[in-house]
Amino acid sequence: AATNLKKQLDDKTVELDALEREKKMLVVRHTGTLQQLENARARLRGVEATAEASQWTNLFKESTASSHPDLERLQQQLSVKQEEHQLLTSHLQEQARRVTRLTQQIVASQECGERLSRVIELQNAFLGRREGEGPRVLGELREMGERLDREQQALQAEMDAVPPDVVEAARHRERVSEDMGRLEAEYAALSAQLTSIEEQIGALNRLLSQKEAQLSQSQESLRTVQGISAAQAKQIHTLKGQIDTHLIDKRTSVSEEALQVVRMDTDMQTALEAVPSRIGRDL
Repeated sequence: AATNLKKQLDDKTVELDALEREKKMLVVRHTGTLQQLENARARLRGVEATAEASQWTNLFKESTASSHPDLERLQQQLSVKQEEHQLLTSHLQEQARRVTRLTQQIVASQECGERLSRVIELQNAFLGRREGEGPRVLGELREMGERLDREQQALQAEMDAVPPDVVEAARHRERVSEDMGRLEAEYAALSAQLTSIEEQIGALNRLLSQKEAQLSQSQESLRTVQGISAAQAKQIHTLKGQIDTHLIDKRTSVSEEALQVVRMDTDMQTALEAVPSRIGRDL
């Protein structure tokens, strides 16, 4: 059982190493995503067209979408490893309690040995003063020492019966627990980093929406101005035609008035030339 337990721990260690490598690859990928995000942010400062802004936004979404499955897969693997780790921990805790109990008994036996040594010292001092009771006290102390030796030998035999692999497995379990804790902390940091990236992408999407709204307003204003300009051009063309027509009419009217003046001048000249002859007849 201890050998199988040690083999399971070794398998879990290999799986944890694989997860560690995948985590490092994911960190490298997210570092590239952050670099792409910075480059895209610089590009978005000079956005002038909806097509370019939409292209970079799609790139952000694709990059974030490619990162999500890795995190979800890593989280699922961590959940499975945590369940296996809990089962393994419960089994090892029982072995650890047994080892702890035996260790406590050995320590208690050692303490009893130390107390026995002190008692022997006191006994020697006591024997120096009261030689009559020495053999009885010495016999009791000898019995106590033999009983403590038997108990210590029994505890040592029980301790030796514990497989060394179990002790090594307990130590390995502690190392695995530390690795799991570190991996969970790094996963939490990576999740926080992804959340920050999603927030930044959301901010960029909002900025893009504002730019698109501004562009739509500009296009609408341009169409309105073009419509007004077309209407004004049509009105100017109509007004020009009216002015041309009026000028033509005016020229015609002036020509007619000039002809009329010429006729009047001719008639007046003719009348003035006829005046002397008429005066001569009158005279």
